[in-house]
Amino acid sequence: MKFEDPKALITTATFTKPGPYVLRLTADNGQTKSASTLHVSVETAPPLRQLGAVYTKNFKINSKFWDARVKALIVNWIPHCIDVINRDDVILGEGGIDNFVEAGKKLRGEKAGLHKGYVFSNAWVHQTVEAMSIALMIDPQGDQEIVKAHEKFRATLDDWIPKILGAQEPDGYLQTAYTLDRQTQRGVVESSKFEHWSPRHRGDHEGYVAGYFLESAI
Repeated sequence: MKFEDPKALITTATFTKPGPYVLRLTADNGQTKSASTLHVSVETAPPLRQLGAVYTKNFKINSKFWDARVKALIVNWIPHCIDVINRDDVILGEGGIDNFVEAGKKLRGEKAGLHKGYVFSNAWVHQTVEAMSIALMIDPQGDQEIVKAHEKFRATLDDWIPKILGAQEPDGYLQTAYTLDRQTQRGVVESSKFEHWSPRHRGDHEGYVAGYFLESAI
């Protein structure tokens, strides 16, 4: 096996073949040394293949248990999420569609603001896109409240999708907390200079946000 940088505090390693390994790591600050062992299980990487299409279909729900619960989500909860995400003055849980708008401005060379909210705040926008899309697959069966909610969902998707796609970087990367610098309680973090997919910033939820983007796209 080989470390990318054996002297770095945070690094990556490659292994020649799958199987169990026991690594002995030693740290030396010039005055004292400390060593520890690490057990690693290396698995064969999955084959590279292009993602295929996922075909969805509409359906009806006729259930005494689910009818009221599904309607409550479609008529009340999802519209509430839309309204909050559309706001740019939220104090608790800030960072909605406005982050995508600002990232789009920056990518077009325009003056842009800072990323708002948690580093993973893009995720709840993607989750709401997914929720609207699933809800639109459900036949309202003449229920006018659901029909009205569906109209709101379609109008919202028409509004949001260009804004979300406008925040994608040229290579397809999408996380506004990295495209923009971001405001934190300790000040402004120049996160737009961070390397994408670096182990150093694994806690910044890049995979988490990307996963929800893929789910919303399906």
